[in-house]
Amino acid sequence: MRLVDTHSHLDELPELERELQEARECGVVAVVGVGMERESNGKILQLAREHRNFV
Repeated sequence: MRLVDTHSHLDELPELERELQEARECGVVAVVGVGMERESNGKILQLAREHRNFV
């Protein structure tokens, strides 16, 4: 089964790379990153650049 996480505050995860790898291993094919203000939105955009076609 292919899954999409539709609401994730990725910028708040202390071990982001490990968490993303676990998500992939569990069948997650994409994550929608959510920010709450300008700073966190900027972090999410940077993560999207680093993890193209996943975040």
